Amino acid sequence: MPKQTNIPSSDSALHKNDAEAQSPHRSAQGSVGGELHSHDGAADMASFLQETTGKTYERVEKSFGNGYVRLKSEEAERRQAKHDIRSAEDVLLEMMRNSRDANARNIFIATSKSGDHRHLCMIDDGCGIPKDMWEHIFESRVTTKLNTVHMDPWGIHGRGMALYAIRENVEKAFVQDSRIDGGSAFSVIIDTRKLPEKRDQSTFPRFFKSETGVIEARGPRNILRCVAEFAYREENVCNVYLGSDAQIAATLYAYGRSITSPTQRAFDHGQEIDLCKRIAYATDPESFVAQAQSIGLSLSARTARRIMNGEVCGVEDSATLVTNQLRKISASGNNPNDPAQDRNLYLSQKGSQKKGKGSSEKTNGKNANYDLKKILLKELTTSSKALTSNLRLSPDDKEHFQKALQSAYASFADKYYLSTDVTPEITIKNSEMVIRIPLRRDDML
Repeated sequence: MPKQTNIPSSDSALHKNDAEAQSPHRSAQGSVGGELHSHDGAADMASFLQETTGKTYERVEKSFGNGYVRLKSEEAERRQAKHDIRSAEDVLLEMMRNSRDANARNIFIATSKSGDHRHLCMIDDGCGIPKDMWEHIFESRVTTKLNTVHMDPWGIHGRGMALYAIRENVEKAFVQDSRIDGGSAFSVIIDTRKLPEKRDQSTFPRFFKSETGVIEARGPRNILRCVAEFAYREENVCNVYLGSDAQIAATLYAYGRSITSPTQRAFDHGQEIDLCKRIAYATDPESFVAQAQSIGLSLSARTARRIMNGEVCGVEDSATLVTNQLRKISASGNNPNDPAQDRNLYLSQKGSQKKGKGSSEKTNGKNANYDLKKILLKELTTSSKALTSNLRLSPDDKEHFQKALQSAYASFADKYYLSTDVTPEITIKNSEMVIRIPLRRDDML
């Protein structure tokens, strides 16, 4: 049975803005009034610009007089796009709704920020997009939902305006890669000076059950909360994973290796591999980086090696993090209204991501091959030990390490009249590195 949360419907925001638009103060100072005054006087200039650039700068289709106009459809769509997307969090929400409606069972979101620019990369295992449609899907009114337009808790969906609105409001938005029935990868770059985001992007929201039995969330409406609310409400439809590029790459690596055999990974290569499995086919750090870049994830060869060695773990799905938080609050009897709980709850969520523990016990009836909650729980708790036990030092690295050990041992040996002419032995066994240095008395004694 679907869970109830207090996620606000976008209808209230729409009604509020309709009311504001109809107020005398706004209509007196709005762009429509100024546009009427300048429309006739700028006709020649608009014609000149249209002839020289091939673009039309006219925004009014017809003037009725007394301040009433009919906007051209392109201008109306542009203004609606500005209304639909007001923050970086709105961009992410629309992207998740799109992936869900593309029948994605798993959605992976990597986010990072450099200066004022927020980068979002979303990879899913949905139905994919034909290559000749990669650009067209960002045009207004382009949709696959001809007969399936529907309402969800965030408003109407299926108008063919979501991706158009995203591109109208961000610096860049494009399809990184896609394969029919093999998923899609989108990249979006947002200039937060033009499209703001919540200042606090580190606080995980607090979820709790109210006295009426409704699950409620508190905290800043940041990216963490946006994803957590969506994931919890839609957990019977899809799993959502949020992290850094490295964390999402590690999650995809664990997932891909869990659902593909060594034989498949040995013989199936190239870009025809489903996007969510692609990283698992990497055979070395360099190929890992190349596969990650093909779906929009940026990381170094050193980070790739750490992931392959099990030193960087993946993340749990966001719905499980919410479920774990609810269980901890219920078990401990903590008061959800106590602000002092915020920091502890956030740290507990971060800890569970690193350790890979606390997976939800519930099942949702999805195909077992795609049940990442079970796959990753097993993978994250075993991969680190298994991979480090298979660690092999290259001859050059081993020799360099031995020389460093000899140098460090020399001062100790001199103090105790021991020979410095020894070669340390280095072995790796059972996830441990063992160093043996034979103790020999100095020949001068």
